[in-house]
Order: sequence, then C-alpha cells, then structure tokens
Amino acid sequence: LISLDETIALRPGSQLSGTATTVQLSSTGNLQNAVDVATTGGTIQMSSGIFQDGETFISRDVTLQGQGVGNTLLNGANSHRVLNITDGDVTVNDVTIQQGLATEGAGIKVGGTANLVLSNSLLQNNNAVVPSPLIRGGGILFEGTGTSLIQQTHLENNSSEFGGAIALYDDHMLTLDNVQLVSNQATAN
Repeated sequence: LISLDETIALRPGSQLSGTATTVQLSSTGNLQNAVDVATTGGTIQMSSGIFQDGETFISRDVTLQGQGVGNTLLNGANSHRVLNITDGDVTVNDVTIQQGLATEGAGIKVGGTANLVLSNSLLQNNNAVVPSPLIRGGGILFEGTGTSLIQQTHLENNSSEFGGAIALYDDHMLTLDNVQLVSNQATAN
C-alpha cells in the first residue's frame, strides 16, 4: 500500500515506477504519479476532490476507483485531455470526467489494444476542437482493436465535429449498458 498526498517531482529524464497493488491518492497528490507506482493490475483509490494535474497516460492494467460522481473529479481545466489509455485492461469507477480539451478524445482517448470498463460515472463538458484535420470524440474516442464497456454512466454537454459524446473507429468493439446521452453536439455527424 502506498499513500500519495503530494505530487512527486522528478528530474528531467527520470522515470517513476513501483509495485504497489493499492495506491491511496488524496486530491493534493498527482494521478499520473499514482498510475506510475501502481503495479500491473493494481487499484488507485482516489479521495474526494479535484484532480487536474495534466493528461494522465495509462498503458497497463489498472483500476481507478473514485468516491462517486460529483465527489471525485478528473478535470482537464479546459486545457488538456483527461485520460489517454493506450494498452491494458483499465477500469474507471465512480468519477466525474470534465472539461477535457484536445483535438480528439477530449475526456478519454482509448487506442491501441486497450480495453476500458467505465462504470457509474459522468463525462461532461469535454470538447474536441481544431486544429486537427479530424476532430472526433468530445467525450470519448475509441480506436484500435480493444473491447470496451460503458455502464451506468451519463454523458452530457460534450462536443466535437464527429461524435460529440462518443466516436468509435477501427475495429474497437463497444457495449453500452444503461448509458444516458444528453445534450451532446457534433457539428458534422
């Protein structure tokens, strides 16, 4: 068990890694640090609060466990994508993902061979914007060869050119179970 209540600063060229199966993360800690010290298959138990330290990159099996919609907020602060998942089986539970900003997949981008299970969460006010030639997936972009599930989740006020709430590309397989899509906008389709 590792408890992170502060951001870990590394010198240029340094890398953080660890083998904790459970990481307890307070809102003064950094989500990327927690992902880096969690072992493959580990769980990051996030406290209530706002996490907005920058885009979080995930490339292995991990669970992000929040304290409920409106309590644990992963916030892009209208300046960056929130989660970028490129590999592994990733589970995200009981969080709000909001105000992500990127050319694609502003809230969450899932690619490569990654698989996502997103449960009991809210994605709101995420925006995919120019200058990319293909602006897609305001809330979530799925591409690559993974298989994902979204369940008991609400997507609201997300926007992009293609797929305001969800954009699905390549051979990614997606199942939706009890998902609400409200007031999302796509300017093209």
